[in-house]
Amino acid sequence: MQIQKDGNGMIITLSQAFDSRIKMLNLLYALFFFFSGHYFIFRGFYGTDNNTGATIIATVFAIAFYIASIRFFNKAVLFEKLQINAREIRWMEKSLFKSKAISFDIKEISNFRFIEKGTMAPHPLAGQSMDYLGFQTQEIMISQLGGDNQLAFDYKGQTISFGADLYSYEFDEIKSVFDKEAGTDKIADQ
Repeated sequence: MQIQKDGNGMIITLSQAFDSRIKMLNLLYALFFFFSGHYFIFRGFYGTDNNTGATIIATVFAIAFYIASIRFFNKAVLFEKLQINAREIRWMEKSLFKSKAISFDIKEISNFRFIEKGTMAPHPLAGQSMDYLGFQTQEIMISQLGGDNQLAFDYKGQTISFGADLYSYEFDEIKSVFDKEAGTDKIADQ
């Protein structure tokens, strides 16, 4: 996370391309699906079976793998910024093919909070001393891939959440920037 002074407020970079383990895993998935698509193209057009049905099926698989590759690469290069000034909070998200920016009036924001990732109960089949079969390890990995640890606030009757894999101390920094820019005590303590 980076905080920079802007002409009329502060800009907070919540995430950048390739800045977390999840994004690096998405990059590996993108490469895997990209080269798998190449494999199907190669097998479909240059394989030993030169029949039309096998070529069509290989082409369909290759297209599906290329689409999956693009989607995973898009997740790997995603970055989010938050601009806070005295009038509004502006959330910006940019990825490979699209960008999105949403503004929220600071007077309408209430209950600005940190949504922490829930604690996970041990798997019932995991051993007490050692996880011989890997049940608990698998549960931990699935829990880490889920996206909590986000910022959230209530805005005109609905909850808005953004950011992913933020830490509580980063939220404290964002909270102090919000208090300073807004000049009010609108953020509720948890």
